[in-house]
Amino acid sequence: MQRPDGSYGFGGTRRPLSADGGLTIDLSSGGLQAEKWAEPTLFFDTSIPRKVAVIATEEGTPEPPVRVELTTRKKVPAGDHELAFTLTYFNGKEWQIASTSALLHIPSWYKRHEAQLWGVGIIVAAAAIVVSALAAG
Repeated sequence: MQRPDGSYGFGGTRRPLSADGGLTIDLSSGGLQAEKWAEPTLFFDTSIPRKVAVIATEEGTPEPPVRVELTTRKKVPAGDHELAFTLTYFNGKEWQIASTSALLHIPSWYKRHEAQLWGVGIIVAAAAIVVSALAAG
């Protein structure tokens, strides 16, 4: 999200990887920001009328609380690459750490262009058959 001063806050943060290949995203300074709010926040009431106020971040939402989109350079080697993710958070009582990994598959040049190559191959084969038939004819 673009702020009035032109900087981006939660939802629009762009950061390059560090030299060791790591990236730290600080969620404590982010959150949502409505037009009339002075700063973004992770804690806000829902607009649903209830007897008890409900914090929106404690409710289920259709979107994930954090979404990370990664782009790769054009010269990334083909094959499988493992991405490790570690989330450190305070659960209200103690600090917790949750870790997971994901496999990112970068297809080879041939795999990325396989359909076009098959199309070219079929056209070349058809042309070769026609030329052979005309030459024999």
